[in-house]
Amino acid sequence: MFSSGYSRSMGADGKRWSVRVTGEVRHWLCDLRDHDPASYESVRVAVDKLAEVGPGLGRPLVDTLRGSSLRNLKELRPRSGRDVAIRVLFVFDPWSQAVLLVAGNKAGDWTRWYRQHIPAAEVAYKAWLDSERERRGES
Repeated sequence: MFSSGYSRSMGADGKRWSVRVTGEVRHWLCDLRDHDPASYESVRVAVDKLAEVGPGLGRPLVDTLRGSSLRNLKELRPRSGRDVAIRVLFVFDPWSQAVLLVAGNKAGDWTRWYRQHIPAAEVAYKAWLDSERERRGES
């Protein structure tokens, strides 16, 4: 199971990439685990790879999104099936943490999914930054 502090030691340089999740993504992951274990496992493997490689992870597993006010908004693209196209929108925050902001299955809803989820990711990231700055005493 993922947690808000999910992390792994990675990389030849010993860099530790922390992967954090919003409450919305945590809830979505729990639901996915309960109702679609195969897709959950694909997401888990993709997040492990993100923790291992960090910001340098690229296609086919990660792609940069266009149409966002966040220049570093990316999508994690876990292996999917015929009827499943899981996407997890994330950023690396100023503290070099990957923050999983929103997630879902865009199968059959390719264009509208992004129109809804990119703005939601932007809002979630602002809330994340505010919360993290407060937690770190940087408000």
